[in-house]
Amino acid sequence: MSWSKIYANDAAGAPVFGDVNVLIRAVYDGASVKVILVSDEVYPPLTAPYLYSLQAHTVHVRNGIVFATNTLDVSTTFIGDELRFQDDSFYYMLIANARGSLEQIRWNVGEHVTRGHDQSTWAMRWFVA
Repeated sequence: MSWSKIYANDAAGAPVFGDVNVLIRAVYDGASVKVILVSDEVYPPLTAPYLYSLQAHTVHVRNGIVFATNTLDVSTTFIGDELRFQDDSFYYMLIANARGSLEQIRWNVGEHVTRGHDQSTWAMRWFVA
């Protein structure tokens, strides 16, 4: 699958590349969506610079805003240069939108116990295939 960058926003949510309406048209035409989150900020336990890529499981468009969800991640951590699953794992679910907002929620694996819920803004690059 070949991905094409079609839109990007900065950490404040302002457009810096492309036109959100082109992204919306691609979604209406059935395109798959991938979002790359990029930050030079430190979000403990993450160190900067940080890059995270998610392929959208579902995509919503409402009032000219594109929303991409990903609900299949399991918690990981770096040990040196190795990426490993955490011993006390949790499911990690995201909703990114084309205005830079990222909502995250975490739930213990095997339990309906929350591990946190937060919102922040990120620079994002939006791709379609």
